[in-house]
Amino acid sequence: MEDTQLSYLAGVIDGESTITLLQQRCGDKLPRMSPVVYITNTNLKLLERCSNIIGGVVGHSVNFKVTDQRGNSPVYRIQIAKRADVEKILDAIEPYLVAKQEQLKTVKNFWLIKPYRGIWTEAQAVLRVNICGLNGHKIQDKFSAVTTTKGHLIKMMV
Repeated sequence: MEDTQLSYLAGVIDGESTITLLQQRCGDKLPRMSPVVYITNTNLKLLERCSNIIGGVVGHSVNFKVTDQRGNSPVYRIQIAKRADVEKILDAIEPYLVAKQEQLKTVKNFWLIKPYRGIWTEAQAVLRVNICGLNGHKIQDKFSAVTTTKGHLIKMMV
């Protein structure tokens, strides 16, 4: 992949995207977190170009969809959620990112922390609070303590 294409993608991600830790609830199970990259824009050509660049990095096509309608313009979104794809994209654009460097570092730190059977650790919960703050989102600061079968105390976001 050419440096100019990767730097273009990094610029779009710096200005038009979110790098975050997504909280997912699976039925009545405890919530899980996973890194995700969203690129959202009303310009279809911009999303098509980003999709082509991302496809070249991850080795398969990347789709986008209409997520909203604002006035006369549809809003398109690319969502990259598979861990391997998120890793490849972030590694490829890391040298070119400016505004989202802290979010990238937070996601990489998240991957260094091994969850206990898929359950958030306190460190992962703190990383989620941090990345939401970096992205300008407010989340509840409520935690509930969960004791695992091995006696480890873990704080979960509520």
